[in-house]
Amino acid sequence: MILIIMTNLQTDLGLGNPSYLLWADWFNLVQIFMLVAGLGIILYVHLTIQSGSPAQGYQVNFWSRIAITFFIYPFVTIGLILLGYRHQEAGAFFIAFGFIWGIVATVGLVQYSSRKRRKLSKKAADDLREQINAKADLRSTEVSAILERAFTLFDLDNSEMIDRSEMQMLMASLYPELSKRNLSLVVHKLRERFACVAAGEITLEDFVEMFEVVNSVKDEILPPGSEIDKSMSRGLMRMTTQTFGKSLGKITPTATQTA
Repeated sequence: MILIIMTNLQTDLGLGNPSYLLWADWFNLVQIFMLVAGLGIILYVHLTIQSGSPAQGYQVNFWSRIAITFFIYPFVTIGLILLGYRHQEAGAFFIAFGFIWGIVATVGLVQYSSRKRRKLSKKAADDLREQINAKADLRSTEVSAILERAFTLFDLDNSEMIDRSEMQMLMASLYPELSKRNLSLVVHKLRERFACVAAGEITLEDFVEMFEVVNSVKDEILPPGSEIDKSMSRGLMRMTTQTFGKSLGKITPTATQTA
């Protein structure tokens, strides 16, 4: 806005023509850099969401917008104006402060909010799983509050609807013992039963209705007690291999001495 006013109205700030033109070039370069940085953040957020980490992507998007709006852009603009009036030290301080603290604040807030959200989401999923396994009335006041809390926590983009990626995250938290393949089968079955799941537009009311049958859908694919998690299988195989290796190491010297 300052640059547009000065250019269109040919306002002379007393900097002299050469100094003014040089300052205007620097101002333009910084604005272009800010736009490129914003596009870089958007690209990173998009790639993060597409790679299966929507929670982190939405957190970066939210906090970087606040940092750019209230930290980086205002301080950098003030610093450039001060540099134009030949206050080099003050201008450099404002620019450095805006960039450094904007980046530090963004990284810190993303880490803190992501950690807090993961903790709350895990607790909400555990509470929900407990109620479902206990075959509690999902329409009761207590369970409705748990469902609403889980819905809010897994609605990462605050759209008041659960989309497909958010649904996948919720089911993974609800049934951590399932492998990815079996988890995908459960979600596929839910898509067949509920049009809202297939469309990726699950409202709170749909959410409650869906969880009235979610356990039976899981049991259709995997009867209780039939599922072994992949990580558990790998751990069991590793333990077996190590035990066999140790036993082989004990047997080999004996066989050598006998020979």
